[in-house]
Amino acid sequence: MDSFQPLALSSTSDESAIVNTVIAMSALSIFGCVATTILVFFLKNTTSLYKALILAICLSNLIFEISNILLVLLAVSSDRACQIIVFWEFFGFFSGIAWTCSFTHFLLRSLINSATLNTFAPKYVLISLVLPIGLSIGLALSAHIDKSNTPGICWHGVQRDGHDSSGMMGFDLPSILASLYCCVTYFSIVNERRSVPPEKRFALSSYPLILAFSVVPWIAFDFYARIIQPNRPTGWISVICIIIWNSQGLLNTLALCFSVNLRECCKSICEKQSQDIYQERGSEYDSLTVGHTKIVKKTIL
Repeated sequence: MDSFQPLALSSTSDESAIVNTVIAMSALSIFGCVATTILVFFLKNTTSLYKALILAICLSNLIFEISNILLVLLAVSSDRACQIIVFWEFFGFFSGIAWTCSFTHFLLRSLINSATLNTFAPKYVLISLVLPIGLSIGLALSAHIDKSNTPGICWHGVQRDGHDSSGMMGFDLPSILASLYCCVTYFSIVNERRSVPPEKRFALSSYPLILAFSVVPWIAFDFYARIIQPNRPTGWISVICIIIWNSQGLLNTLALCFSVNLRECCKSICEKQSQDIYQERGSEYDSLTVGHTKIVKKTIL
């Protein structure tokens, strides 16, 4: 364990800021995931696979955010306990990336040939479970408890010489490849959407960009901290990157809330309620009119 150390921090106040940032952003993203889980059932003109992929992304984000909170709140006493929590953190992170890539592929295929979409479901499940489990096990085995800083907090170690091949190959490289895939596929989706009628388009094409936005700053910071300036304090940069890194669940929810599909659904619900209220009041008015007419007739007679 002596060959590892956490990313350089300038003071214990930096550690406190990072811990508070993790808790705050993770809590917001958890709220976003719960909201998305509820809102997705209101979407219309979608397939069951489309909703299943969104729910899978939400579940992965929930696992990731809850694990983040546990990492900074639980005072673990053994490396084994630390590795278990770190495993679930990375599993949530990588499965979220895999499900988002699968969702991105689904969006593109829905514009090219929607008849074959269901044939990809087993591949989506296999890729989004097997790869994250393998990567998470490898990274969790290198997790350790740092004794020189906040007691009991798990830090994913970085070698003192700044060259951590396992972390770069197991974390940075898959994240970069996934981000590149999402960005390239997003532009393909934008190009294909021009030739497809609006009623055949699925919403939430911004999900791939949200993934890239959430991941790329942390990867850039990781390279900076590992290679360029491995021993230089980077507390405030860490806080900014953590805010972005933990924002995917929240940003996905905002994308869903501003989607045309959900707005149309809410509009139809409001219109239906307005019609029901109008019909109910109309019936009450008709009954009052009939009753008043009867009274007038009796009075005349």
